[in-house]
Amino acid sequence: MKTTLKLILLTFLTICFNHVKAQTPETHFTPEHLHAAERVIDATDVVQNVHKIYEAVIQKQAAQVSEEKRAAFVDVMHKFFGKYGTDEQIKKIFIPIYAADFSEDELNQIADFLSTPAGKAMLEKDPMLANKRLSWGQKISEEHKAELQAMLQEAFKDK
Repeated sequence: MKTTLKLILLTFLTICFNHVKAQTPETHFTPEHLHAAERVIDATDVVQNVHKIYEAVIQKQAAQVSEEKRAAFVDVMHKFFGKYGTDEQIKKIFIPIYAADFSEDELNQIADFLSTPAGKAMLEKDPMLANKRLSWGQKISEEHKAELQAMLQEAFKDK
């Protein structure tokens, strides 16, 4: 593997882990508050989604590795994430993040809702809806590109 790719991968991993660490509050929560956060994490499949992100990163980076070294690269990355990205470690990082952003009562209400048929439907359809929201934003920006550029030019004219 080229040195540049190694540096890019190392930088990416460092940024990811440091970002998550920086987002982890040092606040102490009651066991009930942490349990409520865990319920939301379980309901939203955070752990499985993180594993999907790991796999996507591995596959994207593997495409940049020479074919003869690709299988070894993928194997090492799976071992690495298997060691430092276990289900328990992921939960340990994300539970306090959720607990810091929501009260215990809010977390319980969210988890309760996500356990209903409507909540499950929302979770199932949210990725599709997120893509539609993104597409709408891109469409508006493209349709009114000239106007947006003119507004930006005017805003930055004297600066």
